[in-house]
Amino acid sequence: MKKIDKIIKKCGSNVSDISDITADQEPSFLFYILADKLSFLFKDSPEEVLSEKGMKRRIFLNKVIKKLGPSFLQNQQVIVKRSDLVEGAEDFVFDENEKLVIWASNHWFKDDTLATVLAAKRNAYIMFGSLPQFFNSPDGLTAFANGVILINRKNKNSKHTSMGKAVAAMNMGKDLLIFPEGCFNQTYNKLLLYYWPGIYRIATEVGCKVYPIIHYINDPHNPSKDMKIYTVYGNPVSFDGLTENEGLRALRDEISTWYYLLMEKYGQSTRKELLGDKSPMEFWDEYINTHRITSTKYFDYDYELRADYRPKSVVRPETVWQSVADIKNISAGNVNHILYALELVKLEKAEDIMRKDVRVRT
Repeated sequence: MKKIDKIIKKCGSNVSDISDITADQEPSFLFYILADKLSFLFKDSPEEVLSEKGMKRRIFLNKVIKKLGPSFLQNQQVIVKRSDLVEGAEDFVFDENEKLVIWASNHWFKDDTLATVLAAKRNAYIMFGSLPQFFNSPDGLTAFANGVILINRKNKNSKHTSMGKAVAAMNMGKDLLIFPEGCFNQTYNKLLLYYWPGIYRIATEVGCKVYPIIHYINDPHNPSKDMKIYTVYGNPVSFDGLTENEGLRALRDEISTWYYLLMEKYGQSTRKELLGDKSPMEFWDEYINTHRITSTKYFDYDYELRADYRPKSVVRPETVWQSVADIKNISAGNVNHILYALELVKLEKAEDIMRKDVRVRT
């Protein structure tokens, strides 16, 4: 039996295909070591993945990561006082006796996981969904040392069992660290993507608050050695008495507000300086290729670029116009409307960057 086949067998029903953990790329030298030793993380039962002994060990390992971690960030991290952004705002103070919490962050640059681990006030198990990155880079070793719950977002069983593991970890006394957007925000017109509902469901089952950690890199469009990761703590969000939609919206609004305030204070380039002679879409396509995508070598392009949550309650323009564009009974009275609808659908899909392949093909 080939090495690859043995690894797939070890991963069980939570990995459908080897591409789930290699992104169809040649495995790195770390792959066979990590995939062999850490494949147990895919097991369905929390008891086979989590242990009190392991959790105690990770309190110490988390302290080591916090001490050494800053030197591995590509940019210096600066913790911003809330009063620097909003006059009179109370600065963040975390009570170490606070019961279990979920730390939630925006998701848009390579080091955002490490930056969030460094900012979180306690050791928190990471809900980690980028499996090719986990098994093919040192990021996997760091995440495992810190404490991690793996999710194969392509696999229904893995998504289901990861929720049980997350709840079990909290019931055993561990905080969680979650990126509720689920994937990098590639859009040019949204501060944040819609949130996956898992964070709401875990928090309401455990009965905990969510503590936002918000990051902003000043002017990544014009990189320099002075570029910094500015990090601020948002107000804790409780989902008590809120429906799922209300809770997710409240958390998204909280993180969006502080994110915008960071941009206002630390952003440098003007719109004119950014765009030059390019259109917004041309500029963004280039930026996605040169900064977002290329920052991570083992990147599952076909999934990561299209893994944003799309609530059924949100009606999109292309959905509305598609019904007109699909009319088969064409007549002199409706042909112009149908042609117009086809153009609108085409335009909307062209600007839907999370469903558009913006990779430079060579």
